Amino acid sequence: MQPVIPHEGHEPGVYFGMSEDAYHSDPAIGSTDIRKLLTAPSEFHYSWAGNPEREQQEETEALTFGHAVHRLVLEGTQAFLAEYAPKPDGPDVLVTADDMKGWLKARGLLDKGTKEAMADRILAIDPSVKIQDVILAEHKRNGRKILSDAAYRRIMLASAYITKNPHLARSFSGGQSEVSVFWIRRGIRMKCRFDYLRVIKWQDRRTAVISDLKSFGSRIKPGQSLAQSVTEAAGGYRHQPAHYMDGLGHAKRLIRDGLVHGSVDLDWLQRVQTSEAMLFAFVFYKSAGSPYAQAKLLQRQNPILESARADIESALDTFATYHNHFGAAGPWVTLDPPEELSIEELPRWML
Repeated sequence: MQPVIPHEGHEPGVYFGMSEDAYHSDPAIGSTDIRKLLTAPSEFHYSWAGNPEREQQEETEALTFGHAVHRLVLEGTQAFLAEYAPKPDGPDVLVTADDMKGWLKARGLLDKGTKEAMADRILAIDPSVKIQDVILAEHKRNGRKILSDAAYRRIMLASAYITKNPHLARSFSGGQSEVSVFWIRRGIRMKCRFDYLRVIKWQDRRTAVISDLKSFGSRIKPGQSLAQSVTEAAGGYRHQPAHYMDGLGHAKRLIRDGLVHGSVDLDWLQRVQTSEAMLFAFVFYKSAGSPYAQAKLLQRQNPILESARADIESALDTFATYHNHFGAAGPWVTLDPPEELSIEELPRWML
């Protein structure tokens, strides 16, 4: 029997309630991995979860912003506020020691001591007073990430441009969020994680719809409309719908075979398993500047996906070749032989 690579990972199945960390730490091949394999094997291996020497990705402001938008749009306000909070600020918030001294002095009270001591004194007198350090400490105890006021307002606005749009409002309702699927293809462990999966009646067929939330537009090209920018952004992710639809096909088989993990409504699961068609919906929101949101749909027979499937096969060929040659630890140096530079390869502006 052909050995399965990577050698470690989750067993094939459909997983509900899997944490983001558990999904991303699995070395199975996902859509981002495919895109990087097509760029260069070394590009893939550098950040691959199966590389024991990989550098851990740091949580940047952009990543925090994207995760926060996902939490709000996919899971709602309650789930969002359980994980994120705006930094307390404003004229009614005591921030500095001088703010606290001023509050105490205005009431004829002792205005001496450390910030902590003055905060305790103030709250003993009036528990409703907002003290920044106290509020931040409470958020930290509860595991919440703090957002700047500007980021918080931007996240709420991005969500509103999706949930208030009549064409987009139902993209993330009536189904299940963060559905993870693991399967084996060509002896290679594969994975995908649907932002949102639902079943609707579309073109008179019971259709399983994968909705995927994406940001775009930090830099719009001069003269380019926002609709054109969305089209270009969707094209850059063209391998993802092909990969996810393959994953959904395997998910239907895995559901039939009872390989389901986590809590889920069984009637809904049956509707997914017996769905007659598939649809992938990119839902793009603008991450900077004026707000904007738009969706792009792809059916399984879309010729864009036919091309993407061929690319995926090429990426898996590359993965198998380099994994067999170098192993998981690597390094995955290029196996391409040197070639003479051709004038046809150079951009026109160089000539």
